[in-house]
Amino acid sequence: MFNKLFSQRNIPVNFLDCHGSTIDRSLFDQAQYRTIRQHGIKLSPINIIHYASVHYIGRFRNNVSMRFINSFIDIVSSIGISSDGGLYLLSDENNELQARSSEVLAVGICIGLSSKIFSVNKNRIGLIDGPGKRCDFYFIKDNQQYYIESKGRKGSITTAIQDIFLKKANHDQHSPKYGIISQLPRSTERVNVTVVDPEFVPEEMSTNEQIRRLLVHYKKIAYLSGFWRLGELLTERHNAISDGIDYTELNEKALDYQNVLKMGIGIEVNIGGVRSEVFFPRGNRYGFRKQVGDLFSLFLMERELIEILERQDFKRLIEYELKEETIGTEDGAAFSVLNDGSLFSFMPVEQVEKYR
Repeated sequence: MFNKLFSQRNIPVNFLDCHGSTIDRSLFDQAQYRTIRQHGIKLSPINIIHYASVHYIGRFRNNVSMRFINSFIDIVSSIGISSDGGLYLLSDENNELQARSSEVLAVGICIGLSSKIFSVNKNRIGLIDGPGKRCDFYFIKDNQQYYIESKGRKGSITTAIQDIFLKKANHDQHSPKYGIISQLPRSTERVNVTVVDPEFVPEEMSTNEQIRRLLVHYKKIAYLSGFWRLGELLTERHNAISDGIDYTELNEKALDYQNVLKMGIGIEVNIGGVRSEVFFPRGNRYGFRKQVGDLFSLFLMERELIEILERQDFKRLIEYELKEETIGTEDGAAFSVLNDGSLFSFMPVEQVEKYR
């Protein structure tokens, strides 16, 4: 399973000028753009699952951990073996499973490509809630808000492109809007991506709004890592800013946990110089953890990130970034590390149990 999930696959990316709108390539990280245009984007299936984990909705709208478990199961069963380094999907699933895993794949590929092509930390990428025809995601870079629409299609992408250009009318004209369409054939064809770009007029984003959205992102990471009380407190701070409190009134006002450690067990994992933690609350109501054979899959948070969130040090939170890497160990553990400070791991069951 490790080779199937952790080996990087090459996904070709096509930048398409269409509907009279030329893609604004000046907003891309130019080095990343040149590489991706020529060679595609390299993502492992575990990267795609990790990228999608915070944002995928699925059937469990109000439970982040269950959404992740759902997406994990959906996507793992879809990945085919590659002989040429491409990403291929199995065709022997029923239509319902194909639709569900295609949604997860499209979200994960969209987040991964957006992060790389715009050189933006994944903690700046958020899900857009609300009814009506809206784009799926936003992110903030250099005080500018961007909108991203994610689409996944098994066949033709013509209607997907039309829908992306229609949705731009439902967002303000001051933001860049890009569409990322993942073509996900269930055959011998490899997965590939097309990028399109409706036009915009620039406008800056306030620091207050940047902080509010970072708190939204990290409350989800906290719940996935089992730190339910941290998630609740971050929600309270996020709501306060939403209600009109300026972030400066909350800056460096540390969160009050009270005595929650008695309500579960926390463990620390040091891997490749990265200190991370996970919390096992009583009742297992929060946190992602799933046993797969003799391996245990966990979602963790980097220790420095936890400290920043506990202290509510917003300057450090805005600047925070962790090196992205995939780390394997001699005892059979493997870790996907993202730049937002989240880790997705597979560890031998006995290794996890010795901590508990």
